[in-house]
Amino acid sequence: MKDPVAAYHALLEDERLAAASAEQLAAGQRERSLMFGERPLCVAIRPQLMTRRRYERAVSAAEGVHSALAALEKAVLKDDELRLELGLEPEEERLALAEPGFTYSSPSVRLDSFFADEVRFVEYNAESPAGMAYSDNLAAIFASLPVMKAFRKRFRGRFLPTRRRQLSAMLHAFKQWGKGARPVIAIVDWEGLPTAPEFEMFKSFFAGAGVKTVICDPRSLELRRGRLYAQGSPVKGATRPGSCATHTWRGPSASSTAFGPSCCTRR
Repeated sequence: MKDPVAAYHALLEDERLAAASAEQLAAGQRERSLMFGERPLCVAIRPQLMTRRRYERAVSAAEGVHSALAALEKAVLKDDELRLELGLEPEEERLALAEPGFTYSSPSVRLDSFFADEVRFVEYNAESPAGMAYSDNLAAIFASLPVMKAFRKRFRGRFLPTRRRQLSAMLHAFKQWGKGARPVIAIVDWEGLPTAPEFEMFKSFFAGAGVKTVICDPRSLELRRGRLYAQGSPVKGATRPGSCATHTWRGPSASSTAFGPSCCTRR
């Protein structure tokens, strides 16, 4: 059988193999905290299988869309009339026009998409996109499943890690910014969110790469003499996995005092 998807489905016709794989998938997610609240991230033992050609088509399409949006960003920042189309509040426009200190205002983005006859894009997610640490850990579980081990005896393939690419993008931006020899990353989002386990995964991964990382609520941030602090450490890089970026600088809260100016000065 040459079709890898059909071959994977055929393997799952073995009920014992399928049951053992499903049980291991569920147990692995519990052990690795791959949960969204009380729900496991994945309930299907069928991964996304993609040919190299299809992957390359997706990459090419994403690069084209990203290039177009980067050109649009530059135009909007230069043209007052174009910015009027966005209906920005004065504070939003002030933050939008702040000099980030590196080439792209969003060093890491996610183009949410799906495959039909061609690649279709749903959303340009530039707000420190989440899901990468979940994906890498889920891939590790799938690699250990009995059905995947049987499949890989017949087909060559590889998983696509993303956490290291996220870190590389952040370190590259930090190097361009050039105001410090070593970054300290803050993962900033509201306390009590169901996505919190991924914050810990990223913190562990960054720490393993030698980068100090703290997780904090935006309300705990402090601005001291033009520098942003989280849990007593000066922050030299921030990732905002959720929606806090749309709220932190509004109103008289402590986070508006600390986080808002940090977006302008990138301190």
